Amino acid sequence: MLSTLTSEQLLSIQQSHRFLQPLINDIKSLNMGINPSSRKIDLCKNRLQECLLDAFWESFNMAPTSQEYDIIMNKPEHDGIMLLLILCPFQPPQNIHDHRTWAIIGNIKNEEISTEWRYPHSSSHQQPQDLIPAKTTRLGPGDALSIQPETRHSISSGSPQHETAICLHLYGQDLRTTKRRIYLPKTNQSLPHPNDEFICYESLFQAVSD
Repeated sequence: MLSTLTSEQLLSIQQSHRFLQPLINDIKSLNMGINPSSRKIDLCKNRLQECLLDAFWESFNMAPTSQEYDIIMNKPEHDGIMLLLILCPFQPPQNIHDHRTWAIIGNIKNEEISTEWRYPHSSSHQQPQDLIPAKTTRLGPGDALSIQPETRHSISSGSPQHETAICLHLYGQDLRTTKRRIYLPKTNQSLPHPNDEFICYESLFQAVSD
C-alpha cells in the first residue's frame, strides 16, 4: 500500500503534519461544536483558505501517486474535529455519500470537483436510483467549500494531465463515528459507509519503520 509513496513524499507529509498543527489549534479554539453558526463556519473556512494559500505548499512533493491516500492529520478523539490531508490521483467520481456532520473541503493543488445530489421531489418513497445531480463546484488551488451534514455529494479529482490533487478536508466529527452512508443509484442501494479509506498519520510512519 505504501509502495507508491516516495521518501520525498513521506518527508513532505511529515513536514505538513507539523505545519498543520497551528491550524488545528485555531479551529479547536473556535469551539465549533456539532451545529456551528454560519459565522463560525465562515471563520473556519477563512482560516482553512489561509492555510491552503500558504507558501509552505510550494515545497510539498507533488509527484503523482497511483492510489488515493486519506491521511488523518490529528487526533479526532481528542480534538473533536477531523482533518484529512488527501493525495488523490486523477479519478472519475466516487460513490455518492453523506457526512452527517459539517464539513469544509479545500484544494491545494490541481483540481477537486464536488457534485451535490438530491431527490427530485419530497416523498417517503425516495430511492437512491432517483438521485439527480443538483450542483457542481470546481475547486482550484486555494478554493474551499462548506458542506451541510445532510448533503449528499460525490468527489472527482485530478487534471487533464492526470496529476495528483492535494486537498485538505475538515470535518466537525470523526467520520468513523457519524454513521454516514453511501448511495448507489445503479443498484438502488443505500449502505453504511465502510470508512476503510483512512490512514492515521502515526500508523503511516509506523508501517514505514517496520
